[in-house]
Amino acid sequence: MGIQTITTPAGEEMVVMPRAEYEALVAASEEAFEDGADVAAYTAALAAASPEEILPADITAAILQGKGRVRAFREWRGLNQHELAEASTLPLDHLMQVESGQVLLSRDTAARIALALNLPTGWLAV
Repeated sequence: MGIQTITTPAGEEMVVMPRAEYEALVAASEEAFEDGADVAAYTAALAAASPEEILPADITAAILQGKGRVRAFREWRGLNQHELAEASTLPLDHLMQVESGQVLLSRDTAARIALALNLPTGWLAV
């Protein structure tokens, strides 16, 4: 940066810089302000949400890494496929097809799995 510092006769320090550098500095500060506003809005929404609306971070990470929702929740609850099939009264082969994506998750199946895993039903919505 081509910044110069000038001291006035009263002892006040002044900074002189090229206009392009000044405009870049102003633009960066405006962007930082907008980022701060985004963070504030997110924080307010998070504070207003009830705990059952907040998806746990490790589940979100597993889903983003390609794991299906049902499998991610099942593993999070520490169950294997046999245990979840039994708890949800679903046939094991049907559960396996749901987890692999071969069969779409119906409302009834989602409700049964959510109940078996003690989850809000909305967490299994696609």
